[in-house]
Amino acid sequence: MANGALAETISIDTQVFVATGFGFSSKAFQSLKNHFASGRLNLVMTDITIREVHARIKRSVTEELVGQRSFINKARALFNSSIPEAKICLTKLDPEIVVKDLCDQFDAFLREAKATIIATKDLTAGDVLNKYFAGDPPFGGTENKRYEFRDAFSIQALADWSEERDLKMFVVSADKLFQEACGECPQLLPKGTLIEVLDHVASDDAQLAGFVRTETMKRITAISAKAKGEFEDRYYWVEDQDGDAAVEIKKLTPPQEPDIIEIDREAALLVLVLDANYSADLSYDDSATASYDEGTLVYVEHKNEEVQREEQLMVEVQVAYERMDPDSFEIIEISLIQPSDGFGIKTQDDYDWPYK
Repeated sequence: MANGALAETISIDTQVFVATGFGFSSKAFQSLKNHFASGRLNLVMTDITIREVHARIKRSVTEELVGQRSFINKARALFNSSIPEAKICLTKLDPEIVVKDLCDQFDAFLREAKATIIATKDLTAGDVLNKYFAGDPPFGGTENKRYEFRDAFSIQALADWSEERDLKMFVVSADKLFQEACGECPQLLPKGTLIEVLDHVASDDAQLAGFVRTETMKRITAISAKAKGEFEDRYYWVEDQDGDAAVEIKKLTPPQEPDIIEIDREAALLVLVLDANYSADLSYDDSATASYDEGTLVYVEHKNEEVQREEQLMVEVQVAYERMDPDSFEIIEISLIQPSDGFGIKTQDDYDWPYK
């Protein structure tokens, strides 16, 4: 175990797996696996969460394949293309095969982590019901409170397990009510992302971690410029009309310091989240002015519109160095990983509908 650090316990909420698209091969999950293998971290999961992850895999695959099949059914020219990639994107996938593959990956992740599974069948419902009727976290104030029962029982099981062993446990979830409920349990330490936990572990060697963060932030101008260029170069379109969009970042605000995913004596992998304010120039045929002329849809008016939007850019930065020598510190690679591709941008009339 690195630096003689004490082993710490972590549990991961279903929301985290869903938010990452069940990306068990991602760098964050790979780093977690390394910490599980070294004994630096121990994974604890409830049987409720495991069943819920399996169910959410099935739901996600089903929803995404509906969109894929809609695309395939509308395709015409692509069917006549001789390019192999066109044929591949038009291949209809069997949802059962995809679901099994992702469930197998999840189960393999649990096995490799040697996860401790907490059975919840013997839990009493008293404390959970009290929170339900009081509207306390993780229950909200809506009529959908019944859907939070699984979270409540999972949190209760994790708290009881931790208290019996007199230890603290990191519980990772971006769900605000889930975090609030964990925060009320002295044994549970809520974290919003896996990266927060990885950064915590990376700080075992505080001097090395501080050196890496400081030297990385000295190069924030180059990092921001690379992220800005990658973001602006992607393809964007008008979400609610037939048209294209071009974006330009007006302001880019970096974090006070980056998070570290991996670190050793010669290299590190960091993540920075930059807040981007950008303008988007939209060019589209206005559907409100369209009419049919002899069976052909004719647009009377073409519009150009500029809108202001915000986006968070997640950037991975690979760095290398020798013996914490600032002169040896260099950036090896900068990659914009989120958003992972271009996206549709709504016109001002449709923006925030129906909430505006």
